[in-house]
Amino acid sequence: MKFIFLADKKEMKAKVARWYFDEWGPLVKGATVESFDRKLDDYLNSNQIPLIVMAVDGEKVLGVAQLRCHEMSIYPDKEHWIGGVYVDSEFRAIMWRPHLFLKYKRWHYH
Repeated sequence: MKFIFLADKKEMKAKVARWYFDEWGPLVKGATVESFDRKLDDYLNSNQIPLIVMAVDGEKVLGVAQLRCHEMSIYPDKEHWIGGVYVDSEFRAIMWRPHLFLKYKRWHYH
């Protein structure tokens, strides 16, 4: 397993949009797969926030997580947020999330 940016594998954006829509679409009034797909355009970065990191095994995407800024106005002192974490149901028993956090710490602090 390795971690790559969605920005480096943009052809996976539709899959991520579908995952997000299936998971959170019912909670968002008027949401469509296309609206989730358009929102992901904001995350097609690899050297600035917001961005999406994907856990992949070969060509198979196992899951994704977003790194973003100032997610909640009630926490103005919390600058960085990890959100939008989604793991394909086939891979939810695999313990990759701690690896993602450690990878983020390396990117952020070096």
